Amino acid sequence: MAGIRSFFKKEVHGPLHLILALIAIAISLLCGLDPLEWLFILLSLTLVFVTEMFNTCVERIMDYINKDYDPRIKIIKDIAAGAVLVAAIFAIIVASVILLPKLSNFFF
Repeated sequence: MAGIRSFFKKEVHGPLHLILALIAIAISLLCGLDPLEWLFILLSLTLVFVTEMFNTCVERIMDYINKDYDPRIKIIKDIAAGAVLVAAIFAIIVASVILLPKLSNFFF
């Protein structure tokens, strides 16, 4: 629990991801999702949190190993950040597939 608390209190992206997740959950509540849709929404949100937390760990380890610029460390950090991007794109796709049709029915 200390690691989760630290992620949300001390990392820049922790609170941002939490706010976005809460917005997605609020919209999902308004849309009246079925259990399978909830599963996909929550899975995609969790995937983003987990990849961001691992990315934070990788960045901290690399900074601990070498504080100076190193092109090899840059590649490692870029790959870890890329994993977060892939998870975020997946979450956007899941939200779009599940929520956009429901929101269009809700508003139109």
